[in-house]
Amino acid sequence: MNELFSIAGKVAVITGAGGVLGGNIAQHFVQQGAKVVAIDIRQEQLDNRVAELKQYGNDVIGIIGNVLDIASLEKVAEEVVAKWGKIDILLNIAGGNMPGATLEPDQHFYDMDISCWEKVTNLNMNGTVYPSMIFGKVMANRKKDASSMYLLWLLIVLSPVYRDIRPLKRQ
Repeated sequence: MNELFSIAGKVAVITGAGGVLGGNIAQHFVQQGAKVVAIDIRQEQLDNRVAELKQYGNDVIGIIGNVLDIASLEKVAEEVVAKWGKIDILLNIAGGNMPGATLEPDQHFYDMDISCWEKVTNLNMNGTVYPSMIFGKVMANRKKDASSMYLLWLLIVLSPVYRDIRPLKRQ
């Protein structure tokens, strides 16, 4: 890989690493020589992912963290800095959806369960903003190597209202 874009030796925090997307990204980062901090809210998935990632390299740790809990994220940031002294890269992959916030083809927009919609938007929006605030602050406070700091805001929202694109129906 071109040294200009190398992530070898960089400390990468990846939220949602217990899931399919976050796990695959974490695997690629480990294979490229990054030190990976896998974060997930689910212990079993996190443990399985870390065991899988260690097949590709030893610079992997898994930490339980809740992207909607600032105190939890601050604790994770402290653990990462204690272990590796810095954070270079943040990937906000945690997110999700639920049936009540997604409409079936025969449903109207007005059938959406607002409480489910609020849970989904809270997770996908604040679950990106809170980690960016906490880990971004750690990254920004590093005076040395500031040019190598990466902050990737990746919000994965795959059509939370509709599964396909179509106009609102008239009643």
